[in-house]
Amino acid sequence: MQTATRSWLKATALHRLLANKDGEAAMGRLGIIFAASAALVLAACTEVPEVEPLLGDAAAVLYSQMADSDVVMAVGAMQNSLTNNLPGAATTWENSATGNAGSIEAGAVFVTDQGAFCRDYREGLVVGGVVGITTNTACRGADGTWRITG
Repeated sequence: MQTATRSWLKATALHRLLANKDGEAAMGRLGIIFAASAALVLAACTEVPEVEPLLGDAAAVLYSQMADSDVVMAVGAMQNSLTNNLPGAATTWENSATGNAGSIEAGAVFVTDQGAFCRDYREGLVVGGVVGITTNTACRGADGTWRITG
């Protein structure tokens, strides 16, 4: 995928998607925005294939294709988002060295029967031009670190 197209996809699919002016949770519009992004890319450059986001476990596989520096940025964004963001707000990251990017949108805090503080979250990734979206749950440990639980 061409660099300009990849940059445009990241800006559109992640940054605008997760930071709308009204502060609403924008992830509900995800399918519409990705479909519109794909249509605009196809109209502008016919040799670029249609962008179909990977979902769930398929999106999680993108981590195996990320550089160590990408993973450090993604984990930092997750820790920051789950610690500091209100539900629906996102923390984004972009690695200029690899061209990969991502975002973490925090969900509501809930307490498990065992007393652990947990949050669901939605993660968006663009790795090597492939878009992935997954949801997960993390719980906060006694040391303050969020750990993925499911």
